[in-house]
Amino acid sequence: MGKGRGMLDGLRKSKKQKEAEKGAAAEKQERDQKRADEKVEEQTLSYQRHSDRPPNTLRITVIRAKDLQVMDGGMFSKGGSDPFPTCAVEGKKAKGTVKKKCLAPIWLEVFDLPAEDPDSVFTFQIDDHDLVGASDFMGLCRVRLGSLSDEKAHRKWHPLGNVKGEVDEIPRGEVELCLRWCHEKHRAYELPKEFKEGEKPLHEKEAANELHVLLIRARDLEVKDGKLFGPGSSDPLVTFDLGGSKQKSTVKKKELNPVWQETFIFTCEDESATLHCTLDDYDPLSGNDFMGLASVPVRTLANRKIHRGWHKLGPAKGKDDKGKKRGRLEMALRWKHNPSLVIPLCAELLKPELNMMKPKNELEIFLIRGAGRARGAARARGPTPPRAGLKIMDKNLLSKGGSSDPLMKFELCGETATSTTKKKDLNPQRGRARAARARRTPARAGGSSTSR
Repeated sequence: MGKGRGMLDGLRKSKKQKEAEKGAAAEKQERDQKRADEKVEEQTLSYQRHSDRPPNTLRITVIRAKDLQVMDGGMFSKGGSDPFPTCAVEGKKAKGTVKKKCLAPIWLEVFDLPAEDPDSVFTFQIDDHDLVGASDFMGLCRVRLGSLSDEKAHRKWHPLGNVKGEVDEIPRGEVELCLRWCHEKHRAYELPKEFKEGEKPLHEKEAANELHVLLIRARDLEVKDGKLFGPGSSDPLVTFDLGGSKQKSTVKKKELNPVWQETFIFTCEDESATLHCTLDDYDPLSGNDFMGLASVPVRTLANRKIHRGWHKLGPAKGKDDKGKKRGRLEMALRWKHNPSLVIPLCAELLKPELNMMKPKNELEIFLIRGAGRARGAARARGPTPPRAGLKIMDKNLLSKGGSSDPLMKFELCGETATSTTKKKDLNPQRGRARAARARRTPARAGGSSTSR
């Protein structure tokens, strides 16, 4: 008798406990539903874009889903599913919690995944969890990172499609996500202090004459040195060419995701010039193997700000490799004014004339410097890079290139003036101010003048 009464009390407690648990679950569901209807944290944060801090992190807030498929059928019920989400981008994944017997789950879970390529695609997948065997696919959606380049919080419902992310005739439900592609300092390589220093107000109105290039890193490069056993690698080297002026980075041995953090400085006053960045696999025996080319028109840097970002590597000029993936280069560039590069005019030319009322009888010329000019600079499309200083007249016998010994000759009305000769210099300039004069009298005003 006592045992039967004890069993009855146990059943009553068990029933009350289940009712209490069911009530608590309903209250939690109501609270979660209310939270899901409100703004998520990412929507309330203020975030400012910076041209020198490109996005490198995809912040994913998985809010909820609705109208999911029934994957676990029941004999005496409508059945249900045990859904859980998987977020993936650029080879990195994050999984959410399993929601038992739920076709309209609320997660409100946040994940941060490293992501830097605007051409990358974020995938969100929902599967049905099974204790035995593999999980069952329920639906998938895709979002291209480039569509999030404004770095704002994008909250919306996404229809779930098949394994390719395509929405077909099978209803799979929808998922609500809040996505923001933003910059996280701890994942970035910091720019050097001297690179970030702004120009003095005195120089901001002066013409830009110096290009600073910070080679940061590369990623997903092509394998050029194959192995019998193993994946193979490459020895990447970057050569910068600005109007024939070239500089090279160090070689990174056996690395497909190299980091350089190396700075290069070019004298550049021509807005129509283009910086060409050629990536090669270093091979001292058989010669370097081409890996990719990225080009940056100097005119895109005209606002004098720091431009940091990833540059897609393409084929060599004039060739087409049909969309072959060669990887990317991350660089920071800045076109600015360096007052030390400005050659001052000689004091004699700057003196005011004392005989303004008398007839002119002397032409003063200050020869400053010589340099090459960009061929095709006047073309609106596809400017050719400027040539390397003046024309090479003395070619090397055993190697490419060469030099010249330039001098300048002025002729006016039969009188001549000749500059000094600059030995082996394709970009000559006057170290000291010196004026060349050609005089004429009014009686010989009908003569012609030429310079060469």
